[in-house]
Amino acid sequence: MNAKPRLNLFRDYARRRWGRWVGKIILSTGIRCPNRDLGGCIYCSASSFRPTYLQEGDPVAAQLAGGKAYLRTLDTQLFFGCFQQETSTAGNFDALVEQAAIPLRDPDCAGLAISTRPDQVTDAGLRRLRDALQCAPDKPVIIELGLQSAREDTLRFLNRNHTLRDFVETAALVKGHPRFELGAHLILGIPGESMSDMRRSVQQVVESGIGHLKLHHLQVVKDTPLSELYQKSPFPLPNFDEYLAMLCELIPFIPRPVVIHRLWSTARKDLLCQPRWLINSGQLLGRLLRLLEQKNLAQGQAA
Repeated sequence: MNAKPRLNLFRDYARRRWGRWVGKIILSTGIRCPNRDLGGCIYCSASSFRPTYLQEGDPVAAQLAGGKAYLRTLDTQLFFGCFQQETSTAGNFDALVEQAAIPLRDPDCAGLAISTRPDQVTDAGLRRLRDALQCAPDKPVIIELGLQSAREDTLRFLNRNHTLRDFVETAALVKGHPRFELGAHLILGIPGESMSDMRRSVQQVVESGIGHLKLHHLQVVKDTPLSELYQKSPFPLPNFDEYLAMLCELIPFIPRPVVIHRLWSTARKDLLCQPRWLINSGQLLGRLLRLLEQKNLAQGQAA
């Protein structure tokens, strides 16, 4: 008998739900994040996470075609459409409502993930989106809210320009619509945050009823306010062994049913300043799984 996996990763969730590997196609509404008008998040550079097939200004249909062509090179057909660039619900949901059904109607689309900010979601917008997505009622639609940290002073340091209360209230809005599943994003390794701070952030999103989670390590990307701060006064960033130790501390507090979509950041190497780990994601996952085995830890163990 096979041992129970120690993590509930998206790849395994997909195999259980659809019986095969499901790739992800990154999509954009083309609407600029409104927080950029307030200086923007200090770590953010949209180009650092943009896949090569996603060309700025392309309509969603063209983005989708490029993404599907890329997935075919990986022998993958089934995909999750991910409106991930910028803030997908910006502009009163107008662009998203118009475009979100395009990937969902594709027979090879398994579902949709929509990333946004807690202060850019309204109940009226969720109702409009729900109605627009009636074309595929059986396909999951995840609303992913970027919290990043439950500490208010950290949110101010990152120039997020939203509060923890914004996240809590918006999470409740999303949970009030059965059509949507709730996800969250958190950043680990932020200067000044302790392990107990990071654990509180995890517990906060768990208490809000998430079904999906993305974890990121803080990366310093070129041409961002964070890179300017780092150049003036370098601050400590975890190496990969330290980061994996953080994950081992936090993973037991993530309930087993929560699907983990990401465990670390993947900024483009030509734009990344620090930390440069010189290890790929497959090697990182292998190390993490060995550590969890050695420590006899598993997702949900302490939840």
